Amino acid sequence: MDVLSILASQGIIGNSFSLCFSPNGKGRLIFGDKGTRNQKRTPLDLTTENEAHNVLIEDIVVNQNVFKHVGLTVFFDSGTTFTVLSDPAYTFIADNFNSLIKEPRKQPSPRYFEYCYDLSQNQSSYWTPTLSLIMKGGQKFDVLFPTFHLHPGNSPFYCLAIIKDDNINIIGQNFMTGYNTVFDREKRIMGWKQSKCKGNQFNVTTSAWDAQASSLPIITRVMGLLFYYFLCT
Repeated sequence: MDVLSILASQGIIGNSFSLCFSPNGKGRLIFGDKGTRNQKRTPLDLTTENEAHNVLIEDIVVNQNVFKHVGLTVFFDSGTTFTVLSDPAYTFIADNFNSLIKEPRKQPSPRYFEYCYDLSQNQSSYWTPTLSLIMKGGQKFDVLFPTFHLHPGNSPFYCLAIIKDDNINIIGQNFMTGYNTVFDREKRIMGWKQSKCKGNQFNVTTSAWDAQASSLPIITRVMGLLFYYFLCT
């Protein structure tokens, strides 16, 4: 977030940004977005050496099966396509997910994904269990798209879209899909709200810009105004 840090340090825009990914694969990045008052939120930990956007998951829920006090610190990373989890969180989700699926397991499973299931050629939809992450503070992050669907030739199938790793825990783009996710580095909170990622559904803070604009170099002021115009039109 070097660009954001530069803009924020000069008072051009708030030290916050949002990411929004829609199911069709499109997305947007908005610098300065603070989200909305009714968004859900959890504390954001920026104390790591690289200031990664870490949050704490307190519980995991698959349908009505609950893994309490999991105490899992995860890194929200839009640059990672699929979510990566270590044990015991991975096994809890995978085992409970697998126990409720009706379709047969795909043999052999595709590389990286252990839990995949065959679909019939004419099957256009399938049911999956609900998956929710209870964040620090008690707010629930419902994973809207826990699977991905492929149809190579006449052999369609779908997979639980989580990769197992011994040490890494990353919430990837797939779990963030369907949300406007806000990373407020000033207040140190992460916010989220369901969104179709269309229109001007964001809140760009410009109070710092208004207060400090007169003392900034003219080129910085012009760039700031153009940046604000680009975001808000």
